[in-house]
Amino acid sequence: MSGLCGHLNLIISGSVFTLMKKIFEDYEEPLFGRADEKLTLQPFKTDVLKEILYDFNPDYTPEDLLALFSITGGVAWYVTKALKALGDIIKRDYDGLSGLMMERYFARKFQEEGRYIVGKWWDRKGFNEIDLVVVDPIGKEAWAYELKKDESRYDETSFKEKVDTMVDQTPELRKMTIHVGLLSKKDM
Repeated sequence: MSGLCGHLNLIISGSVFTLMKKIFEDYEEPLFGRADEKLTLQPFKTDVLKEILYDFNPDYTPEDLLALFSITGGVAWYVTKALKALGDIIKRDYDGLSGLMMERYFARKFQEEGRYIVGKWWDRKGFNEIDLVVVDPIGKEAWAYELKKDESRYDETSFKEKVDTMVDQTPELRKMTIHVGLLSKKDM
């Protein structure tokens, strides 16, 4: 056996980010500084999630996409599990979260385009809320969106008043072209 050289690759995987960081980046830990490479997995992008759902069910509806995103957040392991169990259980459990998850879905979709600043807005008194504000600082444009699962609940006049309040209270937006609109499940 003399003269033989070998290399050993050790791959360690973990889902608790803070613990993995501690194991390899805390100088008091035995594996400190020994990670030559790190690979951090991100959730599927929204377009990839649509492709996966299409492969599973070519006749999927926006409601199906919202349910899948609400339950999984785009995390691969959860997507696999959810697609196996997609049906009554998911439909039963996601209703309470689907509005919030729809906001997250559209925020992620705009963030994936890479040139926008995305967020929510509330007035100082907490009365007016805008679900999604997308800003293109280079193009000097901003989009304010109301998100509604049910489009019939959208009140354009009331929403425009909220947007006017936002622009009045946000000096940076006064110099931009402001677009106002509605995003719903059909836009997914």
